[in-house]
Amino acid sequence: MGGRTLRLPARRLTRSEVAEAEDYPEWAERPRIRGDCECDARPCPFASCKYHLYLEVNPLTGAIKFNFPGLEIWELGQTCALDVADMGGLSLEDVGILVNVTRERIRQLEIVAVKKLRDAVERYREHLARDED
Repeated sequence: MGGRTLRLPARRLTRSEVAEAEDYPEWAERPRIRGDCECDARPCPFASCKYHLYLEVNPLTGAIKFNFPGLEIWELGQTCALDVADMGGLSLEDVGILVNVTRERIRQLEIVAVKKLRDAVERYREHLARDED
């Protein structure tokens, strides 16, 4: 793994750093849908994409979390969560390595995700039952 994650609060970014991050070069047209980037070269250069594994941006606070602070983007084995999903089922350990967290943390997240899915399915079934009446 690339060491512990590093969080950078948005308030520590200068205006010029924020402007620089928002200003892509003309030649770098950022993909809008999966089909736009599916066949592009890897590693993916668009670290600001929500599916990029190198960093995460908290939409509420703007804080940046670097998942692999000791590595550069081109040193990652995988850079896109959608590419990983296309590979099919992975072990908890493999997923943990890809996002730089422990296998146990992935297991905990899996439990939360499965519960949310079950709750959503149950709400949908209740909605369908009400519509049939």
